[in-house]
Amino acid sequence: MKVIKSSVQVLEQGPGLEGMFKHIERVGRISYKSEDRIGPDSWKKFVEGLRRRGHWAVFEHGTVYVRVDRIDNLPTIFLERSRWERDNDSGYLLTTNYRAICQAGLGEGNWLEEHWVEPEGRPERVSALFVCSRATSHQLVRHRKYSFLQASQRYCNYSKDKFGGELTYILPAWAYDVRDDWAASIDPLTGESYGWLRKQDGQELWNSLCCLDRTVSSRDDLWKRIEDEYMIETSENDGTKLKPEEARGILPNDIMTELVMTGWINDFYEVPAEGSPEKVGFFFLRCAPDAQPDIRILAEELKRKLDEYTK
Repeated sequence: MKVIKSSVQVLEQGPGLEGMFKHIERVGRISYKSEDRIGPDSWKKFVEGLRRRGHWAVFEHGTVYVRVDRIDNLPTIFLERSRWERDNDSGYLLTTNYRAICQAGLGEGNWLEEHWVEPEGRPERVSALFVCSRATSHQLVRHRKYSFLQASQRYCNYSKDKFGGELTYILPAWAYDVRDDWAASIDPLTGESYGWLRKQDGQELWNSLCCLDRTVSSRDDLWKRIEDEYMIETSENDGTKLKPEEARGILPNDIMTELVMTGWINDFYEVPAEGSPEKVGFFFLRCAPDAQPDIRILAEELKRKLDEYTK
């Protein structure tokens, strides 16, 4: 069993059509945890497989930048999912996602290649990769303006070598409160402060707290029992092996997951209009003091990284 910190990073799409397709592959393979299969040209077979099976949701994470002379002759479904502005040559610069291109019938032939342009300045859309608990992922997917893709517990078998044959849990935010309480106290036997706990994090902190705090040690015991049961259920030794999709029912909300969230950069920063009670922007909601602590930690980290990314 392993315990890690939550984290988030910005996934940057590379230049050109190939950069977009490689980005789609990178995001798509997170679902199956098959990133080890990524090669120089592996995106070709992967993207075609998604297209053939109609897995359009993965295509939403690929950002398309095109220039057209007119927009009145473009399919409505394409325009509804695009944002555009006039350029200096009286044409239009449009930004959308690859799913909109395909479902508008513009993904065949050379249309996309002929109209592709590189974005000037900062990109319009961005993907963020969250490593978080399953409970936190449930909060993230409530932001319906965005597109999501999550590691699949249906196909990911944690008893396999690629997962180290163990379950990975996310260090919960409440563990830091426990740490701070202990760090402010004195060991009655030695008279020494527990202040050294403030220098620890992740697995090291969890191990230390397990020796000090009953709540933490009890949760640790529970996690280990769940891991043992999951490994037994997915083992072939007793002839009653369950599929990952059948064994996942015992996995708790504390289990680690990976989730990609893609959307318009402006939507992350959006704030309510003056006099409006509506709360809209991701950062406005999730960086607020009353936001749930686990997601607030990630939102504040993403905001710092996105501030730097968009400079």
